[in-house]
Amino acid sequence: MPGMRRVPVDSKGRITLPSQYRYMYHHFPGNWVVCLVLQRERIDVLPYERFMERSMSLLRESFHPEDLNARRRLAVDKEIKCLDNQGRLTLSRRMREKLGIKAEAVLIWMGGWVEIWPVEGFKKWDKETASLDEYELRMRSSSVSLPQEGASTAPAQQEQSESEKEK
Repeated sequence: MPGMRRVPVDSKGRITLPSQYRYMYHHFPGNWVVCLVLQRERIDVLPYERFMERSMSLLRESFHPEDLNARRRLAVDKEIKCLDNQGRLTLSRRMREKLGIKAEAVLIWMGGWVEIWPVEGFKKWDKETASLDEYELRMRSSSVSLPQEGASTAPAQQEQSESEKEK
């Protein structure tokens, strides 16, 4: 499965999802219904059922300002669409203009969803984001090493044995 592709955007704002990406939408009831969620840098294209699962966690009964803003953002920055028989998805003018998507976009396969990026936004992300090697190195260096065999594993055990010696 290719992870990233540049695709044309036609004059009506339509992009064609490559067939390798479309198969995921056949695994859900109501084939071809997707939800576009506008993020700061991209659009997430989720199968409708996956979107509903994700959004239910945001729609809890809370009046905390962050929760209210998340619900508003969900109401304002989502569109429910259908892919046509050719696998095309129409991006609204509002979403295209907000992100600066013009004649071409970048699609990234994320496993359970697809991201649509403006070309310049993707280039910026690619330049500013650590490489996978750098990420793996950081993860390895931040992990806690396992204790050597026979070494004490907990300060509490040391304290307990010291208190037992005092008795």
